[in-house]
Amino acid sequence: RDGVVSYAGVFGQVEHSGERINWFANVSGILNGYKGIDYFQRKVLDLGDTILRIGALDTVQYNGQTYHAGSEGLEYFSTDWKYIPGVTIKGGLSYKESKEILIKNISAFIKPLREKREHIAMDEDNVLEILEQGGRRAREVAESKMNEVREKIGVKLY
Repeated sequence: RDGVVSYAGVFGQVEHSGERINWFANVSGILNGYKGIDYFQRKVLDLGDTILRIGALDTVQYNGQTYHAGSEGLEYFSTDWKYIPGVTIKGGLSYKESKEILIKNISAFIKPLREKREHIAMDEDNVLEILEQGGRRAREVAESKMNEVREKIGVKLY
């Protein structure tokens, strides 16, 4: 079975950037469509006044005419198209002064962390020792966990 898909969409947006206030609004829409094509059901032959369903080994008599799997005009069975629409509407508003206050507060919060990092980075031997200690501790934890896992699944290392 196959599926055939089609879609179309539109999008629009307006924005305003003022001295203190910024805002935007946008709208988008989509139309999705799909239908199925079934290769395992009998094929379809539309004769205008009737529709015949003909399988691989079928022979059908209609109005004095004989139809079979090789008849001209046969099509695979397919479902009707199903369409699903979708819409989104979004908007936003910001006050510039509040952003500036937020930036100042984040910078003030981060400043001592940056200073501490710079101070620690000056002593390279200490940094290497910290990294080595962390590596040893990580190996201990990993080894313990792996021993637990091996025991639970019944694997032994010799």
